[in-house]
Amino acid sequence: MVSTTVSPGHDARQVAALLALPDIIQFITDLDDLRWTGRPGNGSRVMVGAMLVKAVYALPTWTRTARLIAEHAALREAIGGAPSPTACDRFAAQRPGSAAQPTKCDR
Repeated sequence: MVSTTVSPGHDARQVAALLALPDIIQFITDLDDLRWTGRPGNGSRVMVGAMLVKAVYALPTWTRTARLIAEHAALREAIGGAPSPTACDRFAAQRPGSAAQPTKCDR
């Protein structure tokens, strides 16, 4: 039987704690203020949360990140949704030089 070495609950709590930091909250607020299109989609908290998930879990692609979030209820609850790999890729591409460099989807 295969077992995991990742503590899903612990890492989901870590992502939630990062999202609760004042600097991250301010960043999300600033992103929300810049959102002018009015198009439906994932909110800034979901997308920043996905970037944090990718970093905390050290995942190489947005496809794997989106799949993990979709399959992990605690992560979906922590970040407020489950973005698609394409949405993650587009969001990261809009932030060049960020800590989470854009990674093309491996689909």
